[in-house]
Parts: sequence; structure tokens; C-alpha cells
Amino acid sequence: MKKTGIAIAVLLAVGAAATGGAWYTGTQLEGVINDAVAKSNEQIAQQLPGMGLKLELVSLDRGFWSSDARYRIELGELGEDLAASEIIVLDHIEHGPLPLSRLKRLQLVPVLAHSNARLEQNALLEPLFKMSGGVDPVVAEGSIGFDRSTSGQVIVAPLTFIEEGKGSFEFSGFKGDFAATEDASEMKIDGNVESILVKVQGPNAATVQLKGMNIASDRERSSSGVYLGEGNFSLDSLEVSGSEIQPVVLHRIVQKDSMTQSGDKLAGTLNYEVGEVTYAGKPLGSTRMDWSVADLDAVAVKSLMDLYNAYAVRLQTGLADTEPTEEERAQLMAAIDTLLAGNPKIALDNLSFKTANGESSFSLKLALAKPQSLELPPEELVKQLLSSLDARLVVAKPMISDVVGYKVLFEPDADPQAVAMEAKMMAEMAGEMAGAMQLGKLEGDNIVSNLNYANGQVDFNGQVMPVEQFAGMLAMMAPGGMAAPDDSQYYEEDQAEEEAEDGGYDEEGAE
Repeated sequence: MKKTGIAIAVLLAVGAAATGGAWYTGTQLEGVINDAVAKSNEQIAQQLPGMGLKLELVSLDRGFWSSDARYRIELGELGEDLAASEIIVLDHIEHGPLPLSRLKRLQLVPVLAHSNARLEQNALLEPLFKMSGGVDPVVAEGSIGFDRSTSGQVIVAPLTFIEEGKGSFEFSGFKGDFAATEDASEMKIDGNVESILVKVQGPNAATVQLKGMNIASDRERSSSGVYLGEGNFSLDSLEVSGSEIQPVVLHRIVQKDSMTQSGDKLAGTLNYEVGEVTYAGKPLGSTRMDWSVADLDAVAVKSLMDLYNAYAVRLQTGLADTEPTEEERAQLMAAIDTLLAGNPKIALDNLSFKTANGESSFSLKLALAKPQSLELPPEELVKQLLSSLDARLVVAKPMISDVVGYKVLFEPDADPQAVAMEAKMMAEMAGEMAGAMQLGKLEGDNIVSNLNYANGQVDFNGQVMPVEQFAGMLAMMAPGGMAAPDDSQYYEEDQAEEEAEDGGYDEEGAE
């Protein structure tokens, strides 16, 4: 009995605390909502000035344990040609510190409130409600902490749209978790979609299907205002097929990005990968692309981002042709000047294509420097701007054979033996031409070409020459280069030498 009495006393104490807490958080709620609405409108005004987009708290029906809020989103110019110019959001808010819905899930951390929001059906959203089968197409629930941080979940219901004779759209739904601090200095998102299926009917029938989509982002705003952290996007498969095309499937599509800061310098990476590409069920190969940047001045990057965002706003509001102001020009030039002073580096670390029997790749690395002036003539500007360049191209002859051999897949009537002979011949011819034209060297089954530049000198496959001579060589290799000798002083010199050896020719063709 004593233990039972103690347990009852504890429950009564917790209940009394929760009751008092619910009353207190209920009194604080309106101020929190008004602050959030005001900050949202500030962000809208900065990102979309002149659009008339606005968030408004229409009403707040406050109770002891919970409250009901009603918000209006005025669409402004976005709603001019729509069935309605506003969207209404209904929000049932449970007061903290221990909202019942959180207790049911054993989430015992005290919070200020727990929100359950949904859309109100109107003329604008009626098609969306039809696509969801009458259930709420979008719902969001989240908790507001006493530090004003938020966390929760957004759910988009499965949607289906069918138009007889034209096609259909099927969306499996979306489920995503989010978390953010009050000032959005830290944000996390993690969401997934099982499938999207689009079918087009008619003479040119086609089907597009996506499966296994996932989006994840973990960002933190640095002191310079640039968001650091990682982002990931992945897709299990993307399939395209139709009456005029065999199924093409991209498997295991992945995109990753990362941004870090050390001192006042930023560094980042961006990676794309397609694990496998198939055509009519037959494998073609895979591809990957990796980018990186380093030594980017953080303040300069933030300034350039602000300028870009301002232009994007103009584009959205139909003012993209508006000339930049003197202040914007000065800001742009100052940002570029600061950026180049830090000697930034940009690299395509790897662009590769892999087939069953070979892999080809390309890489390009640039190091930039600050020129004496950005108003220099183009030729001199490039010399001062480009501190160094390193490029490497590797072409696998077996891959050339594989690619030519795909002719059997795309042209079913082709003779497999003839295509195999053609593939082998093309691979050998490519190697011979590269060697004859000094474009590359054979290293086993690979055709390898290297280009390095620094201090006004170019090293092309072991041949060191001034930039001007290299440019002339490229002009000679270009289509029509032989018919335009004025493009290269070196070509003119060769012609003079040949005429001297032949004893010279007059206009009549006689010696």
C-alpha cells in the first residue's frame, strides 16, 4: 500500500506540473506564432520582393490543453491566373510541456508545443484532394522546443491522376523528417519516395518510372553566412520506355555534395554516379563524375551568392533584363578580386565511363591567380589568371570496341560478326591515329594524353613549347586548319622551307 500511495502521489505531482505547464505554454503560444510569422514574411520579402506573397495568422482559438490556429498564405502575383489566390492552413496545437501525442510515442522531452497542420480544401486545392482520394494530401507535425527549435515530419499522401486517352500519373507519397534551430543556423532533412510512374498514351506512348528516391541534408551556417555540411540524393532506378524505344534503365543514381571551412577558406566536393546503364535488358556500362574546389574565400563566395540570388529574384519577377546598379557592379568586382587573391583551385577530378572490358577517364585541374587587372586584353588576362593547368585523358581501346559493338543492340539487323570486326578495327585505328598525330601515347591497351601548363609553357605529351606554338598546333589540327595558313606562323615557316627546297615556283607554275 505504501508503494501504491507513493506511485499515486508521483502521478499526481506530474499531472499537476503538466497542467500548470500546459497553462503557461498556452499563454506563450501566441507570441511565438506571431514571431514566426513575422520572420517568415521577412524571408519572403527578401527572396521574392514585389510578388505579394504573404503569410498571415487569421485566428487563434486558444484552449487550456490545446489551441487551433488558422493561417492564410496570400499568393499575390502567383495566384492571378489560378482558381483561388490563397491557401488556408489549419493547425491543431497541443500545449507543452508534455503533449499527449508525444507521450503516446514515449517522447518525454518537454516542449513548448506540438503542431498538427493540414491544408483546407478550396477551389485551388480541389484537384489535389481528388488525386489523394479525399484524404489530406499534405500533413505536417512538429514540436517547438523552449529554445524555439523545431523538429517533426511532413507526409504527402499517395496521389493518382488519370486522364482517359492521354495518360496517368502515380505518386507513392513522400515522408520526410526535419529539424532546425530558431534562426535556421542548423537544418536537417531526410525524406524518401518509393516510386513515381508517368504514362503517356497515344501514337508516341511512353513510360517513365522512378523507384527508391531518398533525399538527405545536414547543414550548418558558418560565421561567413555560407552553409556547410553534406547533402545526398539517391535513386534506385530510373526507367524510360515507349513504343519507339526499348527500355533504358539507369540503376543506382547517386549525388553527394560536401562543403567545409577552415579559417576563412572554403573547400567542397560534388560527386555523381550511375552504377549501371542497361538497354533492352543488356548492360551498357557505368559512369562517374567528381568535382572539387579549394581555397575559396568564404566572404567573397557569400557576396557572389547574394548577387546571384538577387538576379534569380529579378528573373522570377520578370525583371531579368534590368541593368545592374553601380553598387552591384562594384560588389561583383570586389568579390571576384578577393576570390582570385586567395588563389582558388577548381578540379574535375574524374569523369569516367566504364564498359564490360574497359574504362576511359578524363581529369582537369585548374589553379587561378589574381591578375594585375581584369580589364587586360583577353590573351594577357588568361595568362595572368591561369596559374597552372593539368589535364589527363585515358581512352581504353577495349572500351572503344565495346561502344562500337553496341551497334548490334541498336540495329538488330546488323551482322554480329561484321560489327565485331568493325569494333576491333576502330579501336586499333584510334590508337594509330593518336600516335601519328602526336595526340597521345599507347600505354598497354590505353591511349593516354597529358597536358600541363605553368609559367607560360605547355607540356603536351612530353613536348614543351610556348603557349603560342601550342595554339598554332591546335589550329593546324582543327578542321580547315590546313586551308588557313594565316592562322599559324609556324605553318607559314614550313611552307617557305618547302618552296626553298623545290627551287621556288612562279605564278605560272614554271621553275
